[in-house]
Formats: sequence, C-alpha cells, structure tokens
Amino acid sequence: MSEISGVPIKDVAESGPGLAFVAYPKALSTMPLSPLWSVLFFSMLLLLGLDSQFVGVEGFSASLADMFPEVFSARRPRTLLTLGCCVACFFVGLLMVTNGGIYIFQIFD
Repeated sequence: MSEISGVPIKDVAESGPGLAFVAYPKALSTMPLSPLWSVLFFSMLLLLGLDSQFVGVEGFSASLADMFPEVFSARRPRTLLTLGCCVACFFVGLLMVTNGGIYIFQIFD
C-alpha cells in the first residue's frame, strides 16, 4: 500500500480507528476473495464490539448491585438497572456519530 500510494509506511497505517476502517479494508481489497475476507473482518469487529458492550454493562450493573443489595436484590430492579445502563450507553454512543464524534471518541479512548 505504501508503494501504490507513494507515501511512507508510517503515514499509511496509523493506530486507532483509521487502522481498522481505512488501512485494513484497503489491504483486504487487494487479497484474493476480498469480499469474503471483508465480510469476515467486519463481522469480527461487530462481534468484538457487542462482547465489549456486554462486559461493560454487566460489570457496571453487577458492581452497583453488589454495592446496594437492598435496592437491587429482586430480579425486576436488576433488569431495570441493566436497561438504564444500556440506555445511558446508547445516548453516549449517539454523541459519537455526530460531526464532532471522532473527537469525543478520542477523549474516551
């Protein structure tokens, strides 16, 4: 990719979201069966994101439930706590799809 575009290697593949969404797809497009590899790569990214979300929400809700067992002892309040965590994460995620979202993402990263 460095030879094709005529730029140094350090400028081709930077770390962060540019690596996953710019450099890897461009490299995958040069491979044989590139549509298959692209689908597999982005499916892997989706599954990794979902798994990270499960871990974050469960860790946060479990720690709150352990800190306040008298409030979250029943099944229903624990479900509402998990729902509240998911809704809060959704609204934080909405900030990251705005025009200035990459800056917010870099602050979180």
